[in-house]
Amino acid sequence: MKPYRNLIRPVRLPGLFLQVFLIVCLSLHGCTPLSPSNGRIPEREIVFQTATLWGGRADTRFGFINTDGSGLTYFQIEFKISPDAERLAVGSPIYPVITADNSTLIFRMVGMSGHSGNLALIRSGQPAVICPIEMGITRPSLTSDQRQIVTDLVNPGGRLSLFDLDYCESSDDESKGEIFDIKITRYPTFGALSPSKNHLVFQAIADESSVEQPKYPGIFVRVLDTGDETFIGSGLSPAWSPDEEWIAYRGPDGIYVVRPNGEDEHMLVEYVSPEEGRSVEEWPPLPVWSPDGEWLIYHKCVLDPGPKVDCSDTSDGINFSIFMVNVDTGLEKKVLDGGLNPV
Repeated sequence: MKPYRNLIRPVRLPGLFLQVFLIVCLSLHGCTPLSPSNGRIPEREIVFQTATLWGGRADTRFGFINTDGSGLTYFQIEFKISPDAERLAVGSPIYPVITADNSTLIFRMVGMSGHSGNLALIRSGQPAVICPIEMGITRPSLTSDQRQIVTDLVNPGGRLSLFDLDYCESSDDESKGEIFDIKITRYPTFGALSPSKNHLVFQAIADESSVEQPKYPGIFVRVLDTGDETFIGSGLSPAWSPDEEWIAYRGPDGIYVVRPNGEDEHMLVEYVSPEEGRSVEEWPPLPVWSPDGEWLIYHKCVLDPGPKVDCSDTSDGINFSIFMVNVDTGLEKKVLDGGLNPV
């Protein structure tokens, strides 16, 4: 038995959904079939988000590029909006995650009317499916074996759940397997399993009902077979290094790395959002590791700081750029002007 199984309990999501060779929405939400994505997933080293507006339909593509800046291409995702389901109308694909062999692209479809969005996935060369899983507010994380996803869920919120990618593609309810809630006493909004699956790093607030919430939640490492937890910092989107020796995260004033026991914390990139008038960053940089563990990849808003700065408003040009930093030397290099949330 896996070490995390004794701390998780099965939950079942309501409703069945029909899957044929089309993108489908949950029938209980009144969605109609959506048109499939076209073509095969491009074989590049980085995939990134192009949409900057929550729920807007200004851009329904993902970008693909190599780390040296070559091979820039875009993967168009086409959708057909259900006229009788405006609340769940498909908006923009955000927060991409991709398997190491570029065979499966996982992402979040955000709704146009404030709906938090559903998980979706595309197998290369196959139609896409929208999973019967209503996500929370953050990006999903992929386990190191490329077979499972950890994501926060809503209704009710404050849950981290683990499930197989095959869950999204099973038309037979009995063959889908179980979705497991990971038991955490705090209110988690993002989590990632370590490569060994023995530890979970997660960000969490104390209580959703609290009147005042910190700008950056606490980050904790949990030993899954004992439940012991270690506070390692305050920030967003913690990510395990491939060797499980380090955790990277977006801190209040930059991008940090720290040992899983909370020691040896240091800043790799100094970065404060130029959106001085905002209490919360619209699109904070969310660092991810390169497969060899030598680089972190992330985006930054490149506008000059000011009280009226809005990084999401790209009407006047490019506001985001994609960067990489070497974790040993601190050398930072730009990969691309334009794009955010690279993985």
